[in-house]
Parts: sequence; structure tokens; C-alpha cells
Amino acid sequence: MTRAHVTTTAPWLSGGSGATAGVGPSGPSLWASLGASPTGAVQQLTYHAWSCPPGATCSASTGYGGGAVRSMWTDTIDFSSGSPVIT
Repeated sequence: MTRAHVTTTAPWLSGGSGATAGVGPSGPSLWASLGASPTGAVQQLTYHAWSCPPGATCSASTGYGGGAVRSMWTDTIDFSSGSPVIT
């Protein structure tokens, strides 16, 4: 069995994929899609994160008042290279 190298110098996930672009992800949960192997290299990652809708003026200081919203996101995560890659 090969052990994966885990970094502790930076977050694994600092933002969502280009499609979701969630910022400040938190509460991640890995799960297998229906019919997929729970030990397979490709899994789903669900988490909550900030997003800024078009036209809003979101920033760290404006938060909800600037139009930012906290939502649930799901991305595909692939471990086949030995490191997690969000696709």
C-alpha cells in the first residue's frame, strides 16, 4: 500500500473549481456517486463556501451586506495522480 503525501503547509482547497468558484470553503465531505466505488480514485466533494453573485460588491469587509451568500457546492475530486485535483 502506498501512502499519500499530505501537505500541512497550505490548505488543500482554498477555492472551488472554476465552475463553482466558491471562496473560503469549509465543512468538506467526500462521498461516492451512486454506483461508484467508495474506494475509487474519483469522488465527490461537497462543502459550503462564499460566492458573490453578479452585480454584488462582495469583499471580506462587506460580507452579507455586500451581497455575498454562503451556499453548498459539489465538485469532483480525483486522487488518481496521488494528489487531490478538483475538476
